[in-house]
Amino acid sequence: MICGAVSTAVLALSSCVSFYSAGPFGHESIPVPPRLSGGPTFGEKDPSKTEISLLGRFNKTSASFVPEDQSWFAQTGIMGTRYTQFSENFRADLSATITGWYGRVSFGDVFSVPETAGLIPGSYDFYGGTGQLAAFLRVGRDVGFRVGEVSLISYETGAYSDFRRKIAVINPSASSISYVNLSPTPWSHSHRLEASLDFPVGDEFRLQIGADCGYGFPTITWNEKQNYFVVLGGLTGIVRYQQYSLFASYRVMDILNNSLNLGLIVAIN
Repeated sequence: MICGAVSTAVLALSSCVSFYSAGPFGHESIPVPPRLSGGPTFGEKDPSKTEISLLGRFNKTSASFVPEDQSWFAQTGIMGTRYTQFSENFRADLSATITGWYGRVSFGDVFSVPETAGLIPGSYDFYGGTGQLAAFLRVGRDVGFRVGEVSLISYETGAYSDFRRKIAVINPSASSISYVNLSPTPWSHSHRLEASLDFPVGDEFRLQIGADCGYGFPTITWNEKQNYFVVLGGLTGIVRYQQYSLFASYRVMDILNNSLNLGLIVAIN
């Protein structure tokens, strides 16, 4: 049976072992918007384009099995994207993003035992930053298919990381529950493959629909016994109008948690 559940920060597996990972882990990626036009006329002097964008996003994550365990975080940052047009029907998109985020995770009393008094139930803040690199190849002109890879590395600190360290040393004498800190270091990383389709909607809008799947490590350590990984996936939709790209996404971490995300990316050049 499953003895627990996951918010952004909590994993729970069988045998009544409750695992805790870094705050926004698995949900902090930012989608790369499509170029407004599918592909310029290649006879132009420079058909390629570089965009610098500001962004903001809100995330709400819920446990799959324990509704009391939830989290949220707000994220903002800057993105640079190079759209390199090799021909009218072939393009490479390279993107680098740096973001900062702040959020809070809240736990109910499902895993509460006398030894966890003062820890569970409770709410804990977390904050930190993420660096993201993405590389795609796109085929097509007005309607395009894009495929590529996205990698992230994140640093997290705050009261929630202190909570994980404290609860991981608890060994309840009257309970079969064990508490494991999957993120003993502040660093985590993930890697995903992403495929998307973009097409014009009328004369002024472009819609991009994509899906991704990959894996993530909730900590970076040389200790092989602490190198856990989880499967990540998601669906994303982006609507672009002029320099504005509005996106919404649904993300999952295995079968353990899921999140809804809403954000805006604005090109400033």
